[in-house]
Amino acid sequence: GRVLATAQERSAGLLVAAYEAASADAEIAALVDRHLLQRETTAGWIVDGMAARGRLRQDCGREGAVDVAWTLIDPVVYRRLTGARAWSTDRYRDWLTDALHRLLLDPPRTEEEP
Repeated sequence: GRVLATAQERSAGLLVAAYEAASADAEIAALVDRHLLQRETTAGWIVDGMAARGRLRQDCGREGAVDVAWTLIDPVVYRRLTGARAWSTDRYRDWLTDALHRLLLDPPRTEEEP
């Protein structure tokens, strides 16, 4: 969450502006397309890291988990929360970390569970 929040703080505004401009400029549209692929790669990195620790939810599947992470790290989400909702970057970081854990990781087992 910390790495992603820091990156969002630096680049989200520019990326959101690029998303808006993409329909009017082919070069910007190509840049946006590259960013979307990069975001998918980053989401896959997050999911694969969780899976490597054996903690990824079994009912989610890799593709579904990547979709969840991809959505949560959207710069538009960051901008809406830190702009319109006046969240700090630290609050976004904590929320993102918690959301990724809740949505993608198996819940902790209790001692009674086999």
